[in-house]
Amino acid sequence: IKTDASGNSYIAGYFASPNITFDAVTLTKFIKANSLSDVFVLKYDMNGNVIWAKKASGNKNNVATSLTLDSYNKIYIAGHFSSNVCDFDTATVSCMSSAADLFLAKYDALSGNSVWVKSTGGNRDDKCLGIAISNTGILFLTGTFSSDSVSFGSSKVYCPDGEDYNFFLSKYAS
Repeated sequence: IKTDASGNSYIAGYFASPNITFDAVTLTKFIKANSLSDVFVLKYDMNGNVIWAKKASGNKNNVATSLTLDSYNKIYIAGHFSSNVCDFDTATVSCMSSAADLFLAKYDALSGNSVWVKSTGGNRDDKCLGIAISNTGILFLTGTFSSDSVSFGSSKVYCPDGEDYNFFLSKYAS
């Protein structure tokens, strides 16, 4: 949960029930045999009224683990997904394996539309667990990976043979 200077609150998470309702807004989970959970992101005004609620969905497991705001109230959420394709409103990402890949998505604060989404992963579980933003708009992601290697732009991190999980810290421009 993050709050902006106007008192609006932003929340990201995930839901496994067929529907989740925030005031008068109901989100419906992607219904498929293997579908476990979908991502949600929503905005409340300073009085606790829902302004908008959005979901990101796919045919397996989709989880938001962290959220932050920049100084222009752009919303960034991070997490992981194991769906073949995960749909973030106007953008989609594809999972590189049958395990989890991590994602970073940017939304506008006015209507909750996705601006862009990035993903990366390898041959095993790779998960984003935290996100932070600097005063200059640089995003920092942290999480774990068990894939042999994971690429972040032109940088690649490696998991040594015999290691179950390693952690990563990655830096992105807004």
